[in-house]
Amino acid sequence: MNRKEQHNPITKYFEAQKFVDYCEANRVDASLNVLETYEKHGILIPIYCRVFPDEFIKAKYEYEKKNPLDPVMKLNCPSEWEPIVRLINALSDYNFKLIGPFISPDGSESFAYQEGIIKNGHPLDNEYKKHNPFLKTPNKSDFRPWKDYEIVVDIDKDGDPVKRNTAEHYYALWQIFIVDDLNYLHTIKENYLTKEQKGRGIVKKNIRESRILEFSDLFQTISNFRMLESIIRIIVTDDVKGSVIEGECYRTLEERTKKIAEKEYAKHNKSEWMKFLRKLVELYYHYTELEKDRLSQELKRFLGSTAIMVMMARNKDLDFERLCNEYGEGNKSWGIRYIDGIRIYYKGLEKIFPIEINQLRERALSILPSYIKEVNDWLPKGSTKLPDNFHEQLVSTIIDEGNELLLTHLYEIEDLWFKYKLCRVGSIWAHLRFLAIGIEELGKEWFCKEKIENIFIEAFGNDYRDRLKSEYNKLKPEQYAKSSITRADTQDEFIEKLNCILGNKDLFNNLSNNPLCKYHLVVTHLTRNFVSHHIKIKSIMMGSLFVEVYRCLVLTLVSLFAQKKKTEKMREKVKFGS
Repeated sequence: MNRKEQHNPITKYFEAQKFVDYCEANRVDASLNVLETYEKHGILIPIYCRVFPDEFIKAKYEYEKKNPLDPVMKLNCPSEWEPIVRLINALSDYNFKLIGPFISPDGSESFAYQEGIIKNGHPLDNEYKKHNPFLKTPNKSDFRPWKDYEIVVDIDKDGDPVKRNTAEHYYALWQIFIVDDLNYLHTIKENYLTKEQKGRGIVKKNIRESRILEFSDLFQTISNFRMLESIIRIIVTDDVKGSVIEGECYRTLEERTKKIAEKEYAKHNKSEWMKFLRKLVELYYHYTELEKDRLSQELKRFLGSTAIMVMMARNKDLDFERLCNEYGEGNKSWGIRYIDGIRIYYKGLEKIFPIEINQLRERALSILPSYIKEVNDWLPKGSTKLPDNFHEQLVSTIIDEGNELLLTHLYEIEDLWFKYKLCRVGSIWAHLRFLAIGIEELGKEWFCKEKIENIFIEAFGNDYRDRLKSEYNKLKPEQYAKSSITRADTQDEFIEKLNCILGNKDLFNNLSNNPLCKYHLVVTHLTRNFVSHHIKIKSIMMGSLFVEVYRCLVLTLVSLFAQKKKTEKMREKVKFGS
């Protein structure tokens, strides 16, 4: 392990030292001494402990000294040691064979080993089920100081003893949350100058158990699901060349994952799973409030897997929105409340895993009002303004018609621009391209015309094309006199024509008697034609031009929808003869 904070679900268990490394990588204080002390007091017990005879450890040491590159134990040993060798080999195979298929001498591939793990479980779990006499689950009553497991197996060239442990303690990855909680419960902070102290043990220094231990069995179950789901993914996606899983491969992955979800879910009842889910949400916000970012992300992985497993197991009566509703028992209030002693957060689950469509809606609703206000300012005095809920109508229409991807580009452009992210030039340009194309697609649906010019003519008046040409000719452009203002073959031509339009807004605001038909349509028209043939843009276009293009695209979106609503209203009047 390279002290990475994010674990691999396949791992499931760590030996003590690797578990310490994992804790430290996630900024949870831990050491072998900490683990031993917590075990001594019975407040954190390893999941498994394997204890081998002294003679075996010595024989193993001699074998490894002669065969340092051989990961598999091939000791000739008495029959009573066979379960030991079987366990060691099983753990070794687990580390080496899970990453891909087994290649037989004839070249054929097989995932028989992975399928065996799916059937029998993790090697430690499987060996324990087989009653391996050298593998046990520790308890409070049989604690033994870890130093007592240390034996001398050799003397090195300097005359110093070479020591090995006859025992190895195994921890589940979720026990990191227990370690963090126990650290908090038993730590006193002191200002040595003022002698002021903070901590849970100021009044009474007693030994406390973590309340998270109540959920040990559920943590074990979800850890098993995460392990099996990851192994199934390795098997099913072996032939997938890219990063997209689709078609028959996707169906197979979903079907197999659903089966293990149902099997693991059945180990506990519905109320137990919901209580566990609430506890995970509570822990996530607890870590977030304490700015334990890495630990909160680890917790989030367990929470996400739990939500997925529960939904897959109950797919006929549960989707994510209903799961969120069950989490809070349908309560929509902001007030602090508790269920089964667990704090319930307002929209607790949705805020951790935002429902994408709701998130897109909220972001778009926050972006559009300023553009709608600008369009309202164009409208003549005494005319009907766009209503206060116009932005809600627009966003709802886009989503209801299945065009929500367009809203993604709105948010991403603003996010990239205002947060000044790296590599933003190419990213912003890509989103501008798709936003321009998306607006044209919406126009096709709303006005039943192909090509953006015909859409504008249908929406804003038949004289749009002719007056656009005549107004452009008044400028008497030299280099591009023979070319339309809405066409550009090179980036330089695109930039020059953009500047031409933006520098003569008043001229291009006179294209139609329709107050919504202004210069922004010409910018959108030019941009749409240019992006059809140009994927990349140079960084010299960054700055005010990017902003202007984006503004014009959004104003065009608002204008088209306003004209759509106006046209629909006129048709209603004609229909009813009013």
